[in-house]
Amino acid sequence: MFTLRLADDSTIEVVVHPSEDLRWFSLTEYDGT
Repeated sequence: MFTLRLADDSTIEVVVHPSEDLRWFSLTEYDGT
């Protein structure tokens, strides 16, 4: 899991699924209003 920081300082935590051929991301939490 890693966190992406957006321009407005909100963050998105995503989980990487290495079992997939492509890099699919699942949004586990979105913090920012």
